[in-house]
Amino acid sequence: PARRLRRGSCTPSSRDTPCVTLRLLAIILLIFWTTVVSNTILIGVLPERGDALETKLSASNDHIATAPSRIFIRSDLSEKEPLLIWDIILQASSVAAIESQKTPNPLVAIEVGVHTPKHCIQAATLGYTTHCFEPSPKSYARLESGIEGIVDNEVKSRLMPYRYAASDTTGIMIPFRSTGGTGDHVGEYDMWRMERRAKSPENESVIDRKKRGEIIEVPTIRLDNFVTNDLMGARSQEHRLSPSEVYLLKVDTQGYEPSIFAGLANTLKADAVKYMIFEFWPRGMDLMAGTENSCSAGTGVLNTLVEAGYILYALGVASHPKAPLGGTNLRKEGRTRPMDIITTADAYCQWFLDVEGRHPSSPGGDEYRFGYWSDFLAVAPGTELPVDLLQ
Repeated sequence: PARRLRRGSCTPSSRDTPCVTLRLLAIILLIFWTTVVSNTILIGVLPERGDALETKLSASNDHIATAPSRIFIRSDLSEKEPLLIWDIILQASSVAAIESQKTPNPLVAIEVGVHTPKHCIQAATLGYTTHCFEPSPKSYARLESGIEGIVDNEVKSRLMPYRYAASDTTGIMIPFRSTGGTGDHVGEYDMWRMERRAKSPENESVIDRKKRGEIIEVPTIRLDNFVTNDLMGARSQEHRLSPSEVYLLKVDTQGYEPSIFAGLANTLKADAVKYMIFEFWPRGMDLMAGTENSCSAGTGVLNTLVEAGYILYALGVASHPKAPLGGTNLRKEGRTRPMDIITTADAYCQWFLDVEGRHPSSPGGDEYRFGYWSDFLAVAPGTELPVDLLQ
């Protein structure tokens, strides 16, 4: 039998004024507590260094789930150029890189998309074991020639060129449009007109045909396989690749970045790359992915990195010289990107498409379809920026 309630006790059915008041107070406290806790989980503390928003599923740090649809992009470097970032990051650990050459685990730099050999050569000169990937025959020939011209044999020994297109698979042949210029890219695309085109139009001029180059077949390599087999496989068990031992990776492949990062999934999960510089060109990425005007290819890259725990720093915005917006005006416009706030990858990507709408081509002229782009610096969890980057 139930215990007899003491006088003055409140039951769910009690209608006494004090009881009603207590129940209302309890409901208010419950609503307040629920709101505070849910906001803490969903929003948390504003990231000090651009951390991805995280929900801890257990008290252990071994299992943390990220919410890749919610990201935080830092603006600290938003007007800096990618090659300046490359230079400063390499300089920051040059002494350590040279010393690491005496150990089984030398510091590694990787460049994917090598139009000119000077950046690979710079990394090797500063002490890094440097791997350079370039499928374009003319650009690769320049790379080999640049390496052959190095007088210092020690520097030369640190350079490893590969005539492969980094991709999400290894060992297949894919089409590649080759001119030997900065616009060489994977696929049968006319990037200027933003359309797929396997053949040149019959009425295309010789000059335009030369600019667009020929389509050849090039072999692919998945960078996960390269890291596992070439960087790790060459070492004894006790000298396996450690977290963040690939010191710096640079990727500039004219819109093919989503496939490259898909082929880096395991490497990223292992935090095996300390710093990454990569181009973010929504128009180019969506064209190659067949998702024009959707921004889905671009957001996929950002979400992949956020999910792996990387901190994203936006770099400067750029455009083709024939774009309606450029120079100082473009830099000013670039400051309106959704940065230093909790946002989404889609909102950031969409900003680039919206710029085209706000600044259309001049009436009567050719429509500008090439779009706008920027670069990112992605920093591995727990890694500090070199001090010189923030000056």
